[in-house]
Amino acid sequence: MQNQRSTVVGQLLYKNSIDCARKIFRNEGFVGFYRGLGPQLVGVVPEKAIKLTVNDIIRARAMDPETGRIKLIWELVAGGSAGASQVVRSTLFREYQGFFIQISGRSLQIRWRLCGYLFADL
Repeated sequence: MQNQRSTVVGQLLYKNSIDCARKIFRNEGFVGFYRGLGPQLVGVVPEKAIKLTVNDIIRARAMDPETGRIKLIWELVAGGSAGASQVVRSTLFREYQGFFIQISGRSLQIRWRLCGYLFADL
């Protein structure tokens, strides 16, 4: 519903969420509900995989080998570190993705020059 486009300015294509779902199902079928899912998964799956991996690594190092228990402070550190890694990945790399999308229509020579300026700051 956020992406509504109509031929007449000010006229809405959908009245509400139920109307939207009915029209999508009628015009595009069941597959219409999953349009655009692939690119979304490509962006989200690596982010979640990194987050879970960081959490598992810290928990494994902090675990008591005899009892298999983890102290509360290490539980908090593992969760906090996993969250921090997700924030770094989601903000830093999405900024780069946006940058590359913006320059994608330019010539190759200009793109290389702009990328050089971008990575020079790192």
